[in-house]
Amino acid sequence: MGIKRHRIFLGFLLLGALLLPGFLPASPTRAAGDGPILHATVNGVINPIKARYLRNVFEKANNTQAVAVIISVNTPGGMVESMQKMVTAIVNSPVPVVTFVEPQAGMATSAGTFIVLAGDVAAMVPGTTIGSAHPVGGQGQKIEGPMEDKVVNLLVSMAKSLSERRHRNPVFAEKAVTASMNLTAEEALETGVIDLLASNLPDLIEKLDGFPIHHENRNETMVLKGHPVLDVPLSGVESFLDAIANPSVAYILMSLGVMGLIYEFSAPGIGLGAVVGSICLLLGLVSLSALPIHLGGILLLLLGFIMLVLEFKIPSHGLLTVGGLISLVLGSFMLIDSSEYYGAVQTMKYGVVIPVVLGIAIFALFAVRLAVQALTSPPATGLESLVGMTAEVKAALRPRGTVFVDGALWDAVCNEGAEVGEYVKVLAVEGHPRYLRVERLEEPGKPSLSEGEVTGGSREASRDRNRGPMKKEE
Repeated sequence: MGIKRHRIFLGFLLLGALLLPGFLPASPTRAAGDGPILHATVNGVINPIKARYLRNVFEKANNTQAVAVIISVNTPGGMVESMQKMVTAIVNSPVPVVTFVEPQAGMATSAGTFIVLAGDVAAMVPGTTIGSAHPVGGQGQKIEGPMEDKVVNLLVSMAKSLSERRHRNPVFAEKAVTASMNLTAEEALETGVIDLLASNLPDLIEKLDGFPIHHENRNETMVLKGHPVLDVPLSGVESFLDAIANPSVAYILMSLGVMGLIYEFSAPGIGLGAVVGSICLLLGLVSLSALPIHLGGILLLLLGFIMLVLEFKIPSHGLLTVGGLISLVLGSFMLIDSSEYYGAVQTMKYGVVIPVVLGIAIFALFAVRLAVQALTSPPATGLESLVGMTAEVKAALRPRGTVFVDGALWDAVCNEGAEVGEYVKVLAVEGHPRYLRVERLEEPGKPSLSEGEVTGGSREASRDRNRGPMKKEE
């Protein structure tokens, strides 16, 4: 009976041990695990590549049980849609996010301001700036009328919401949008726009250890001491796509692709022009996929490219070429929808469009000339096909003798003279009866065809040679 009571007592004790943690108050300090501190970098114009990269960073943070994500920011702005995706990812991160404007002379302006404000902790390096978030038109001009009020009010609401949820200064958030207000790192700290100043990443991590986070989404104290820092750079593919995600690069790639195809149509050969042209065209389209484009602009570009290629198939006396060039110029300046940018507007520049279009025009004229020459030049048939061939001397040339070429014996004349067994090059077919004008080869070669071999392509020449003594034409 005593053993049974003892077992019952141990059972209640074990049950209490399992249930007790549920009745204890939650600790405000984040449990220190073995996870790393992930360090991401957002540098340059904000675009879909960077938004996708940041999403992958947070997936990695979840998989590695990271204790925090630090995002180094240095950007003049970028695309609105990409900025919104990045802000959403930061706000909904399962781990604390620290936004850090670095290095010295770096900036977080326009769309970059919102990314910094979204962090659980915002920090800056002395000598950096934040602000200038007033929206502008596609060419940098001020937006006028009701559209300005609509855009400004939307951005003000978003900026103030981020600041208030993080218990930061909402006045700056509003003025950064309405009045393009700028602050230095020191001013931002004094006015409560950011939380910390740090000279570099190690200094920031040291100051973050034990830093409290208290807002509606998170209530904890950061524990970073002893955790390794894991840099998460752009992958090789992401770096390449980010490098070509530029209107000028996309335009040049597509233009090179078209020139490759034009060359292939004008002088068909081993297909090098088609291969290089196709690769450049595909890379150009990949680049455009990461940019905000006008459908009308891309259609005009495609129309221009098609016209240039058709010039080699349809005789238009240059009309298709002129129309294609005009379509290229119009499509170039309509290609990018600059209204999708929030700072750091990327547009097509005259310094890129004009030289490229002129280059295409010159290349097209050159290709047309090659095509015309190929169509109008007579084919090398009959006796003319012997010119350029290598012949073997059968009777010494002093200066007249006999040579063997293209499966037949010919009378030949060589001013330099040549001995039996040496090789000469055919320069011309002359005289009546026919004989070959040849020159001695400094480096002996081999005859084009061995004795007794006569190809179908030289049957006409062979018939001409079989008419007189020693196979000479009468």
